[in-house]
Amino acid sequence: MAQTQNRKTFYLTTPIYYPSDKLHIGHAYTTVAGDAMARYKRLRGYAVRFLTGTDEHGQKIERKAKEAGKTPQKFVDDIVAGIRELWRKLEITHDDFIRTTEPRHKKAVEKIFAQLLEQGDIYKGTYEGWYCTPDEAFFLERQLVDGKCPDCGRPVEWVQEESYFFRMSKYADRLLEFYEANPDFIQPESRRNEMINNFIKPGLEDLAVSRTTFDWGIPVPGDPKHVIYVWIDALSNYITALGYGSDNDELYQTYWPADVHLVGKEIVRFHVIYWPIMLMALGLPLPKKVFAHGWLLMKDGKMSKSKGNVVDPVTLIDRYGLDALRYYLMREVPFGADGTFTPEGFVERINYDLANDLGNLLNRTVAMIDKYFDGEIPRLADCASTPFDAELEELAAQTVTKVEDALDRMEFSVALTAIWSLIGRTNKYIDETQPWSLAKDEAKRTELASVMAHLAENLRIISILLQPFMPHTPRKMWEQLGLTAGSATAWDSLATYGGFPAGTRVQKGEPLFPRLDMAEEIAWIVQAMQGTGAAPAAGAAEAPKPAAEDAPQAKPEISIDDFAKVELRVAQVVACEPVPKADKLLKLQLDLGYERRQVVSGIAQYYKPEELIGRKVICVVNLKPAKLRGELSQGMILAASQGDQLTIATVPDHMPNGAIVK
Repeated sequence: MAQTQNRKTFYLTTPIYYPSDKLHIGHAYTTVAGDAMARYKRLRGYAVRFLTGTDEHGQKIERKAKEAGKTPQKFVDDIVAGIRELWRKLEITHDDFIRTTEPRHKKAVEKIFAQLLEQGDIYKGTYEGWYCTPDEAFFLERQLVDGKCPDCGRPVEWVQEESYFFRMSKYADRLLEFYEANPDFIQPESRRNEMINNFIKPGLEDLAVSRTTFDWGIPVPGDPKHVIYVWIDALSNYITALGYGSDNDELYQTYWPADVHLVGKEIVRFHVIYWPIMLMALGLPLPKKVFAHGWLLMKDGKMSKSKGNVVDPVTLIDRYGLDALRYYLMREVPFGADGTFTPEGFVERINYDLANDLGNLLNRTVAMIDKYFDGEIPRLADCASTPFDAELEELAAQTVTKVEDALDRMEFSVALTAIWSLIGRTNKYIDETQPWSLAKDEAKRTELASVMAHLAENLRIISILLQPFMPHTPRKMWEQLGLTAGSATAWDSLATYGGFPAGTRVQKGEPLFPRLDMAEEIAWIVQAMQGTGAAPAAGAAEAPKPAAEDAPQAKPEISIDDFAKVELRVAQVVACEPVPKADKLLKLQLDLGYERRQVVSGIAQYYKPEELIGRKVICVVNLKPAKLRGELSQGMILAASQGDQLTIATVPDHMPNGAIVK
């Protein structure tokens, strides 16, 4: 372990996934979050150990294998191959992939069980109670919800069999003391209160840790008719993967205790109650943190094949690219809370955030540096400042701090929101400084140089901050900015504003993200989820036209007959409110004189709802209705935009609602 000497270590784990079926976007969500954290810590100089894997034993696997006409081992081998391929597709940078069917794991689990049995923490008895096969979990009568599993809502079955038990109750007080001494151990904090009030205070029951009704598992040492129950088997992976219980435990000595276990909220109980108690009984240090994130849901609840709402991440990657998917997963949902995947939200993130905001900023900057300075980025030291430079530099420094603080707390969406605030402010800086006007006055050449240098520098900073989330986009940005991986792109370089080497030249490239046809792509995703295969042909994505810095892009001429097809009318805003979970959309209720309509418009960053009520706007009334974020939009209101500025088109108050605009 010479490479870790004199370096801080960081050990991060995901859950080990249950290979009873193909994984979906919810599993990708957890693992991408872990990967973003691992990438970030490596960028900060840590020696990182990132573990993921599969939990391959249990009754459910045995039953599924039998239904498929396979041995349990063949069944899990086939599914694990698909999981490994998915992780490759997502470019997960794990250092190890543990399988509970591996000899290294099974031998260590046998030793752990034998030690706990020998010291009296495990004893033999008879179990009677309710059992959920899909979740491999036992429940008391009082824990059931309407007679069903409280975690997954599926039916439970009554089980009565001889079993070995772990004396959980022996350690309950000690566990509560640990919680008190380590208030950040369970994150988010709401999970901590749930565990204490629902499971520990009512009385912690001893845990059945073996089964006799199936044999797909690790046999109990000396009593092979019992197999070791899934939670002792599965939870031990976090230390067996480090060589604990083997002849070489160097990794364990280097990386344990874990800095964070990432888990879904449905298995938090096992990780913050059973696992710490197991470690206490073994005399081992406890992990520093367990972060239980929420679920990625659909509008109609959990993903399931029967509902036709399963989202395959591979399908989205193949069509839209890896970075678009990873960005959406980490930006859309505050980590720790439940969130909802919608095709509308996914496409909007690509169009608004990636194509418009980020892609357009890079395109405009490279085009202007190429036009005004023959492609060479000016040095800040040679520039005369503009009145807007200091504020922009200050925001860039603040953004670095915000991103680092957020990532240290695993607040991925907060970090990305901060980055996009800097992107938005940098776009606005173009409109404030108006480089196309500065370029017309030779006396303002050094001010123009300052604008170009600041734009390039902010893009350099943005590209570095994006690295934990997006494997490809930062390097594409560096290619256009004339940078290579090195000192100017290292995380440490963020401490200095003005990190471009002298003589750096930009190079025009392809747009970072193609702009998508909203209706076509939403339909494509919906059909892909349903598995119909009747999706629109590939190529619906259109590359955005480069935004000129000093002139609008001309569109093809149309005839008067074409224009006559558009019906414009005066409408008055009578109500307005934000669209939930859509930070750019407002939902307007319009009075057209002869009827009321709802229109959804992407103007939330420019207007507060109360500012629009009573205004008379111009509405395109014969536009085909569409759904945005699940809200029906029956038209479009007109607005003028330039860079980061937007103003809606209005008419005088004396014009009646419904009047035709000619």
